[in-house]
Amino acid sequence: MNYKSLLITTTFVISALISAAQDLSSVKIGTQIWTSENLNLSIFNNGDPIPEAKTKEEWLKAANNGQPAWCYYDNDKGNEKEYGKLYNRFAIIDPRGLAPKGWHVPSNAEWKILTDYLGGENVAGAKMKSSTGWYLNNNATNESGFTGLPGGYRNENGTFIFKSHSGFWWSCTEDDKNTNNTWFRYLYYGSNSVYRYSGRLNYKLVGLSVRCLQNGEGIPINDKQVTIKGKLLNFKGDKTYLVDVSDKSGLRVPDNIPVTLDANNEFKLNFNLNEPCYYKLEVNTLYLTPGDELQLVIDCSDKNSSIFKGKGSEACNYLKTIPVFSQVDIGYLGRNAENITKDIQQFTTGYMLPRAEKSLKDIDNLKMVSTEFKELERARIKSNVIQSIMLYTAFHTRKYIEGYDYQKHKDLFNKTREEQINQSRKVLMEYGQGLAKAENIVLPEFRKILVWIKDSKGEYLPKYNRIDRIEDYELTEQLLQKYASCFTSSPPRVNPNDVQKELENAKVKMPTPLYRDLIDKSINQYSDIKKGAPVFDFTGFDSNNNPVKLSQFKGKYIYLDFWATWCGPCIKEYPFFQDLYQKFKGGDNIVFISVSTDQDKEKWSQYMKEHVHETISIHVNSSYLSPYKIAFIPRFILINKDFTFLDPFAPRPSQPGTEELLKTLK
Repeated sequence: MNYKSLLITTTFVISALISAAQDLSSVKIGTQIWTSENLNLSIFNNGDPIPEAKTKEEWLKAANNGQPAWCYYDNDKGNEKEYGKLYNRFAIIDPRGLAPKGWHVPSNAEWKILTDYLGGENVAGAKMKSSTGWYLNNNATNESGFTGLPGGYRNENGTFIFKSHSGFWWSCTEDDKNTNNTWFRYLYYGSNSVYRYSGRLNYKLVGLSVRCLQNGEGIPINDKQVTIKGKLLNFKGDKTYLVDVSDKSGLRVPDNIPVTLDANNEFKLNFNLNEPCYYKLEVNTLYLTPGDELQLVIDCSDKNSSIFKGKGSEACNYLKTIPVFSQVDIGYLGRNAENITKDIQQFTTGYMLPRAEKSLKDIDNLKMVSTEFKELERARIKSNVIQSIMLYTAFHTRKYIEGYDYQKHKDLFNKTREEQINQSRKVLMEYGQGLAKAENIVLPEFRKILVWIKDSKGEYLPKYNRIDRIEDYELTEQLLQKYASCFTSSPPRVNPNDVQKELENAKVKMPTPLYRDLIDKSINQYSDIKKGAPVFDFTGFDSNNNPVKLSQFKGKYIYLDFWATWCGPCIKEYPFFQDLYQKFKGGDNIVFISVSTDQDKEKWSQYMKEHVHETISIHVNSSYLSPYKIAFIPRFILINKDFTFLDPFAPRPSQPGTEELLKTLK
């Protein structure tokens, strides 16, 4: 046998196959060049074959062994011409390279460049879907030339589903929060949106289609690291959090990032970020983008004194100017509504609108930020204007009606509110125009005005038309709140298993992948809070601003009371908590700790000066308490001597049997 001849022949055949595979139809969309058909290769770039899984058993075996594989939909070669092949995750990440020479499987960030160019995820789907082949056309125009077809996918059981209903495409980007997951996109016949997702499916087992992107276009695949070097001024403690304030936070499933400080309150933080996201670091809001390299100094006593430098700093410096909404800072209404005037026109035209217009001009003048950031910040300003007007009446009546009582002055309140909204109708319509967009749900200010956006019916805000992500957010919020109510310090009114069934049924019909994932994540987090599980440590500060660490009481039973100064039921419960303390304070077995969750620490400090508290009383940054899943207060927790949960949803002090329960603790 002439091995030299065989080698030359083999090399020629491999080169020819790869060359033919590179001859893919393509389309330029913005600055990117995409293939306009699904990948249909059966060899890697080096010529090695990619095994075909011809049966369900072969497919699952390849996945469980971590081996690459491909298949046709329904294992039917008749689907090849239209839909190409379905590949498992191991084919995507194989170092031999799946895409033809000169191309690559796009990253999560590169998919985002595509959808941003097409107007955002909420509308890009209609422009990417083929105008034919779908179960229902639903405005599919394919004006982008992407020609997305509903090729379905192979699920974790090896079953083929959703052909003619949906199309699914891999990215090469693993989810940095869970490296078992990989980001992908899908289009759905019933929606104009492009859905971005990394959870729920078992990625070792599923098969999706592949589109390729020409090299040299878009964001470099690995350029997703964020680096922050900084220092905190006027801060006490050994760590803090970069707090996620997106819609994940609104559903109480945030992706908070711990920040460990040295003795000088300095830190360096490196983490991967797949897409831009808003965070809060103490008093300042940050907008972080993959590839940012920030140097910062956060003044925890004054956000305007904080300093941002480096890549990504322009957005963060702008965010120092945004109005604050909290228990006491109420947007344009000011701290404790100090900007309220007798005449709403005087407030809107004389105070609020000049500031809002200046902010909108400031946004236009930003040079080193994305179009997406500018659009979000315009939406934030508009949301703040609307919320300030809608809250104006409540604070106006309290300020200008002596001895105001809602029940007593209900009719006057309603009359005043109607008059003030009528006077503000033009402003509300102007600032509400175009505000109801799916992408704005990441803004806390927008989430706060959803009730008015949806209930207006065009009377004082533009008429609302259904948007999947907004509807899914509200449904998820409602059901997760209901689920959380099963885990309180009061006897539950509903069975958590019944609510979990509701959640599972909702997921089936829910087109927003993120919220399906957050439902699973939230349920799993509750399952982590159980008797015998380790307790999450945190540090609070007493009224003299001395640090108090929960773990310093390890070796004793700990009875925790989570409360806030604004919470009526908490205030009513507190005398019972104090009474129990008096009965047990002679022993050295149980520690009673009152934990304030007030957003405004000053308000808690003032309350402490005006009321007698004999128990240990501390204030804790609410971001520290996220693992405890405190959706309702008051909430009580009993902790074992070994620092594990004895009862994470302990009975209230006022409930019969609580005293007897504490007596049993030895």
